[in-house]
Amino acid sequence: MQNSQTGRYSMSEIDNYGNEGGNAKFFSLKEDKEVAKARIMADVLEDIPFYVAHEIEVNGKRTLVKCNRSYGDPLDNCPLCKAGIKQQVKFFIPMYMEDEGVVKFWERGKTFASKLSSLAGRFNPLVNTLFEIERNGAKGSTTTTYETFPLETVPGQSILNQLPEVQEVIGTFIKDLDNEQMNNFLQTGSIENVQARPSYNQSNNQGYNQP
Repeated sequence: MQNSQTGRYSMSEIDNYGNEGGNAKFFSLKEDKEVAKARIMADVLEDIPFYVAHEIEVNGKRTLVKCNRSYGDPLDNCPLCKAGIKQQVKFFIPMYMEDEGVVKFWERGKTFASKLSSLAGRFNPLVNTLFEIERNGAKGSTTTTYETFPLETVPGQSILNQLPEVQEVIGTFIKDLDNEQMNNFLQTGSIENVQARPSYNQSNNQGYNQP
């Protein structure tokens, strides 16, 4: 029986891994020096899980698929691993956008773990601090970085329960395929009977792998 939690891990496990739908929305800053005000929807670092996924191409479009193998498991547990398709570590950080009053997800890679660790170490509970996030990098740049400036902190207990619920990432941004479906994809290039966020065009910078 497939473990529905495979693909979702806590921060304490991140060093085990390399760097290689719905109504949920992405957070992105597209222009150099563009800023936004947001709260990271977590109290402590362990509240921010990471996900291990494979990027595949279906009908000329790319999408993320949950890895069915935990660290240390044999390659046979995940047909995509066995086929040599590399794992990728992904964060989908839930952000409460202060000016818009909505939740958006910020997709980041493994290298962003150190930034999250620094912020969580300085601000506890993390959600109580409102940050201004600034993009440093022109549109399309592969060396874009982000600065986070604390603006104000709500004293006292966590305000997380005052914010909207967070949508589940697996099944929304990351497709959840069983091994039979993965093998079908490897043989035919198609995916059947999978309910998840539609995959995105490679030329469309609104979805995954935003710099």
